[in-house]
Amino acid sequence: MDSRQFRELEQRAKVLLDALFDAAGDGCHVLTGGGGPLSFSLHFHNQGTVTHLSVGAELEDALMTATFAVTEAGGAFILRTPRDDGTARLWGWRISNGDAKPLTSLWLRNAYAVDHETGDLIPPEPRARYEDAPCLHLSR
Repeated sequence: MDSRQFRELEQRAKVLLDALFDAAGDGCHVLTGGGGPLSFSLHFHNQGTVTHLSVGAELEDALMTATFAVTEAGGAFILRTPRDDGTARLWGWRISNGDAKPLTSLWLRNAYAVDHETGDLIPPEPRARYEDAPCLHLSR
């Protein structure tokens, strides 16, 4: 891959992250993701059109992970939003070839119901509210 191709992938990754930040809406959120061999967790707060990253947040880790995710290797992103009633809304997307496919609440709940080390079923996370993720608007 030459530097021009990498810059194009990085630009697509920035569009993806911006779309995820926008989809989150106002409030505090945690975005986790994985792409290729990389993963990250990023705490942020949206207020209107401004996104504030938590102190020590590594946006570069998120950008590199998103860059891997927009390739054929793909990846996945989960957005957790704590709510005032003590629950947390979870949305998820599968990323591949620059597209973000929203995950359904059922798919996400089932993914969280398996211990990935042992394959054993585990009870649902208390107070987690798995919801169908919205479509992301990724302009190219």
